[in-house]
Amino acid sequence: MPAFTSSDCRAIAMFVDRMRDLCKPPDVGNHDMSVTLAQIKTLEIVSINQPEGILQKEIVHMLGLSAGAVSKTIDQLVRAGLIERSVPENDRRAVRIRLSKFGEELEAFHARSFMKWIELWMKDIPEADQAAFFRVIRHLCDSATRQVVARS
Repeated sequence: MPAFTSSDCRAIAMFVDRMRDLCKPPDVGNHDMSVTLAQIKTLEIVSINQPEGILQKEIVHMLGLSAGAVSKTIDQLVRAGLIERSVPENDRRAVRIRLSKFGEELEAFHARSFMKWIELWMKDIPEADQAAFFRVIRHLCDSATRQVVARS
């Protein structure tokens, strides 16, 4: 494994800061944009289940958290205006969660920002190196997934 130095770490941190500056969020008015990891994961699960939404009990299962913890997280996201709750007519005990209009707009903004980051990161890197980079990223994701599955 090649060694890296503290100078390499500082360069990576500076790079991330510069990329963050390039992708500032839009004006979000009075919305509180500080989010926890559980909120981010919940938003991700809800966003991939748009437009029909997802049942709250499915979010509990997917996150592996207690129903109370997920309910608290959803309450916070509802107050932030990012998601909406609804109760299906055919099952009054179920709670369906969807992104709000604001949540959809913010999710779309973040998706565009992420693509912008990738394009900016890669614009001066030769295509062969880009391909190697993405191969490594896929290996890291696969390895992380295997480690998570092994823990459960």
